Amino acid sequence: MKTKLCPPDSANIDECAAAIKAGGLVAFPTETVYGLGTNALLEEKVGQIFAAKGRPADNPLIVHIGSVRQLKKAAVDIPDRAYRLLRSPLMPGPLTLVLKKAPAIPYIVTGGLDTVAVRIPKNAIAKRLLTKADVPVCAPSANKSAAPSPTTAAHVLADLDGSIEYILDGGPCEIGLESTVLDLTVDPPCILREGGTPRSAIESVIGRVGVSCDTAAAAAASAPKSPGAKYKHYAPRAAVYTAEPDERAEVGRFYDRETAAGKRCVILSMTETPEGPRAEWPVGKTAADYAKRLFAYFRRADEAGYDVIIAVKPPHNADDVSEAVINRLNKAAVGRV
Repeated sequence: MKTKLCPPDSANIDECAAAIKAGGLVAFPTETVYGLGTNALLEEKVGQIFAAKGRPADNPLIVHIGSVRQLKKAAVDIPDRAYRLLRSPLMPGPLTLVLKKAPAIPYIVTGGLDTVAVRIPKNAIAKRLLTKADVPVCAPSANKSAAPSPTTAAHVLADLDGSIEYILDGGPCEIGLESTVLDLTVDPPCILREGGTPRSAIESVIGRVGVSCDTAAAAAASAPKSPGAKYKHYAPRAAVYTAEPDERAEVGRFYDRETAAGKRCVILSMTETPEGPRAEWPVGKTAADYAKRLFAYFRRADEAGYDVIIAVKPPHNADDVSEAVINRLNKAAVGRV
């Protein structure tokens, strides 16, 4: 199969929407990362996503829709909290809701569960594509399973060229890491995966939400409700080691020991490490900057042949995406400095 890289004009969106509806594999941009989509109602075709990505069969897929009008094609018994979020400024956006699945959604999409994860992307290209396809579209990140998520069309092409039909090139993703996953089938609601919507923003709409379930216990669960809960994710080939923001001296010493042992190292940080010079890539001044660059920097380090990535975490802040960045770093890491 030859993969077609397409600009997101009307003709290509029409062609890609028709391919999705028929069960083809199409990568497309969202505000979070690039997704790999097909018709969620066609069980046999959904299986192609798992094959293309090398994804474990019990890792559920997120269903994407173009509007609230399409929600009942994917979910039933939708609670009032869901509609309050859907009417809020948070949606469309980087927020996924776990709801009771509609009978038409096959169990291959949900990892065998009676719940389904649904979101409405904010990205204009994604919305046009999903609205045109007019079917629920299951769309995990468009990368090989466990690798860093793709934030450009070039990343998708590097991972999946020849195994999917189309890539809609919408440029770099705005946010750069995945959506927050919120389980609305429990009371109080519970965040299963930190992501592009901070917890404080959700609580401003529906009140208290539970402590994140993305823990060691959730990771060991046999049937997780959310992607990203059970398996190692987001990791580059280089070994990732993390550090706290106040561990700058430790970072410097670790870097020096690793390079003395013959390893090529690079530091990702919001501030410079004292007593340089060292290979250091600034991730920006905010957690949002860090989120946007993180996966691209993971891929850049692999392309440049680095052995070790030392990632200094952003400061914790309940009102930004720092918790999501820290989550992705912890998922990718093999240890601490």
